[in-house]
Amino acid sequence: MIDLNDFIPSGIKIIVKNGYLIISKSGMRKLKIRRFIQDEDMPIFFFGLGLFAGEGRHRFTDTTERIEFINSNVPYVKLFQKFLEILNLDSLVRARVQLKSDLDYESALNFWSKTLNIPQEKFYKPLIFPKKPSKTRIAPFGSLVIRVNSALAFKLIKHWIQTFLIAKVDGPGEIRTPDQQVSQRIKHL
Repeated sequence: MIDLNDFIPSGIKIIVKNGYLIISKSGMRKLKIRRFIQDEDMPIFFFGLGLFAGEGRHRFTDTTERIEFINSNVPYVKLFQKFLEILNLDSLVRARVQLKSDLDYESALNFWSKTLNIPQEKFYKPLIFPKKPSKTRIAPFGSLVIRVNSALAFKLIKHWIQTFLIAKVDGPGEIRTPDQQVSQRIKHL
């Protein structure tokens, strides 16, 4: 079992209550997450961190940081949704369908809504791209963007990726960002 109370970055206020952590940081909305990651949920927790590290959106052009995960692979989207549920962030989930202009939006919306059990009212307007000639396989229902509008949740997940994943690759000692890792490797060449 992992006690997430031991892995909250400095500068964040924590209130422990009934198996949950109520966390807050100046200027950010409070967040209520589960305190413990149970043994049976650990594979999904770590896989969710890996999915976000690889497929999540990490840079934003505006000042609002948020969790965004984009994929057309249904099992990956379901696993990421389960990851958010384990953390108690599932009530904050909103979604958006992204698809090519030759695909039917209503069919895609119905597919994703039923597949993930997300009410259609929780979907943003679709992002529709013009159809371009391509040799790549087109996902028949487009891609789904899973979004949690919480800068604090975004910061936590980024911190956990550094703590649980990148630190394990780098070994003991100082935790470095991916940019610092690349520059460190270049220096050794």
